[in-house]
Amino acid sequence: MNALLREWDGPFGLPPFAAVDDSDFAPAFDAALTEARAEIDAIAADPAEPSFANTIAAMERAGRRLDRVASVFFNLAGADTNDAREALQRDISPRLAAHHSQTIMNAALFDRVGALMARRGA
Repeated sequence: MNALLREWDGPFGLPPFAAVDDSDFAPAFDAALTEARAEIDAIAADPAEPSFANTIAAMERAGRRLDRVASVFFNLAGADTNDAREALQRDISPRLAAHHSQTIMNAALFDRVGALMARRGA
């Protein structure tokens, strides 16, 4: 299994850098983006009345795997880049931007947060 997608059991929860190969990043980003999109879509489609727990806290938890993969990749690429990492940066950066845009422009998600904001003073 891809070392980036497993639970990290290194000291202080560090990723297993020695087990990560450049070829692991593209499939890890694919899986993590798919998972993050599904998490956000599930929050937006939740039929329950919006609450802090099922909206704000859930949004905070959504995309954790994507955050982890991106953190490892961009720190590694920044400290020790190569042709493969530069090529992946050119590929993944617009995909990450699109994911972020889809999230912040999600009307159902916006409505859930708006409902919470409207109730905060009540």
